Amino acid sequence: MHLDTRSPRTTVAAAAAVAMLLTLTVGPPAQAADHFDEVADLISRVGPDQGTVVPATALPGGDLTAVASGVHATIPTDPSAELLLSKPADVAMPQLAVNLPAELNLSKGGVARDGTVVYKGKGKGKGVDAAVQVLDDGSMRVQTIIRNAKAAHSFTYTFGDDVKVAEGSNGEVALVTDTADGGVAIAEVGAAWAVDANGAPVATRYEVQANSLVQVIGADASTAYPVTADPRWKWFAAAWSAKFNKPETRDFANAGSAIAMCGVFGKYGLPALGFCAFYAGYINAQANIARGAGQCIAITVTPPPLVYRYNDRDCFGSY
Repeated sequence: MHLDTRSPRTTVAAAAAVAMLLTLTVGPPAQAADHFDEVADLISRVGPDQGTVVPATALPGGDLTAVASGVHATIPTDPSAELLLSKPADVAMPQLAVNLPAELNLSKGGVARDGTVVYKGKGKGKGVDAAVQVLDDGSMRVQTIIRNAKAAHSFTYTFGDDVKVAEGSNGEVALVTDTADGGVAIAEVGAAWAVDANGAPVATRYEVQANSLVQVIGADASTAYPVTADPRWKWFAAAWSAKFNKPETRDFANAGSAIAMCGVFGKYGLPALGFCAFYAGYINAQANIARGAGQCIAITVTPPPLVYRYNDRDCFGSY
């Protein structure tokens, strides 16, 4: 879905004025524009189809914005500034801030024909570009385009101070943030992917280091450059969500049967929604992993339920 905010009364003159404004604020030299389109075309050719790119448009001051499925994205042209995702219609939902990888040395961003925002690598880090896309389902993905084997192959993403990077049961990762109404917002990070210039998959994985997300790309002698790699995040519209402290996590860990698990849900006044028995083993396993690591669990229901392990000021008490 592309959201078109143009008025039906927009005139040819007004359209020309808008085009001139875009040229003044984000318009790159012709050579740079060609590079932006080259990067966008590469992503379209080799990357997985995860949705339609929503074109970014200019904001006063030169930053860019894109809106899809109720999510507002702000994309700065300054590569050192934060990418922002928000849901203005949900006053309790916090804003998610994402920083481009510190390993990169990037030029000012510009917009390709399809709406992709591209940052060209420069200087010592010129072997890697970055590209930001907002997709029609409201998710954002940030691609790194590795030009040669000598360039960086590991990229560290950091987030706002209130965001915790949490690990799920099958290698999935989520960004967990407290909401103003006492709940939890979950931004799911999609499975890591990387492909070479021929579209062949390249080994890649996520590592959670402290409160950062690191994507590691394992190219080999058969890899054809450039390599395109990507993390992607999207807000969950949860039916409900909650964080549990250590004593509460212990209760979930000790619930070894479906009946016991539903009893724990009842103890804390949680809406079982019929899944407490069906997902008892999954929730129990995650709680035991969390307890063994000195962590706590957060549960969000979309449905199905997703359980993430975390450790912050809300993970208190003892086992």
